[in-house]
Amino acid sequence: MAGKDINTPSILQKREMILKPQMIPDKKLMLKFESVDTEELKNVEIVFEGDRAIFKIGEGEANHYQIPNDKKLWETQFMIISLGGQYYIRDLGFVHTSRIKLDKRSEVQIQKGSIVDLGKVVHYHFDKATHHAVPTTEPSENFYTMRPEDKQFVVDTDDFPHLRARPTWVSADENVDNIQNEINVYADGTKLINSVGRSMKRDIQIKLKAVSADHCSIAYTQEKGWTITERGKDRLSSNGTFIFMKSMQQMNDHIPSDMIPLHDDMIISFVNYELRVRLHQKTKDEIEEQ
Repeated sequence: MAGKDINTPSILQKREMILKPQMIPDKKLMLKFESVDTEELKNVEIVFEGDRAIFKIGEGEANHYQIPNDKKLWETQFMIISLGGQYYIRDLGFVHTSRIKLDKRSEVQIQKGSIVDLGKVVHYHFDKATHHAVPTTEPSENFYTMRPEDKQFVVDTDDFPHLRARPTWVSADENVDNIQNEINVYADGTKLINSVGRSMKRDIQIKLKAVSADHCSIAYTQEKGWTITERGKDRLSSNGTFIFMKSMQQMNDHIPSDMIPLHDDMIISFVNYELRVRLHQKTKDEIEEQ
C-alpha cells in the first residue's frame, strides 16, 4: 500500500474535547460578578448547565470563560467541576490564589494550614489546630470546608483544644508593629466565642486601620472544630474576611486546592473580583433533555 507523500502538507486543527460527567446536576450554576476591575464585567453572569465535567476560568485564551487583559490572573485561575450531580471549585491560581469571602450566614472551618485574610491587609497562617475529637459536621450551605477530604485532625484529649496563627504578610499601607506576632486561642470553657477586631474590646485585637472594630469571631465546638465567621453582627466588616482555598502547603508546593463543594450564595474572591454563586433548580423539561 502506497504511503502518504511526506511533501503533502498536513491539516492541523485545534479541537475542543468535551468531558461529560456521568451524572448531570439538576440545578444550574450561575456565577455573577459583583466586584470587578472593569465595568464591562459588572453584573455579568456565567452560566453552567453541568453538562461538562470541567469548566475553566482565567486570563488565558484556552479557558471556557476568559477574563482578558488582567495579568494579575493566572492562565487558568480556577475550574468548576461537575461530579456526581454536584458542583465543586478547584483553585489553580499561582501568585494570586482564590478565596472564599465570609458573609452574614457563612461559617468556615479552620484547619491546620489554613490562611485567613483580614481586611485585605494581613494574612494569618494557622499552623496549629488541636481538637478534643475529630469534627463530624459535613459541609453545607452555611458551613464551608476548604479541605473536606482531609481528616488528619490533631486530637489531644489530655489538654484544651488550641489554635495558633502567625502573620505571613502585612500590607505596606499598614504599620507592622500594630499586629500580634502570634495569636493563641484555647477552648478552655471560659469563652465559647472569641471576638477579633481593631477595638480594645475584642478578645483578639488587630490594630490595623483596614480591620474593623468588630471584624469577625473564632469559636470551637466538638462537632465543627475550629471555625471563623462574621455571623451574629449588626453589619459585616468593612473590608471583608477571606479564607484561602489553598493551604499553606499547597501554596508552597504550587499545587491545586482540594475540590471544594459550591453552595448557593457563596462568594468566590480572587484579585479584585468577587463572584456570587447561585444555584437554580432546572425545570422538568430541562432535566429530561439532559
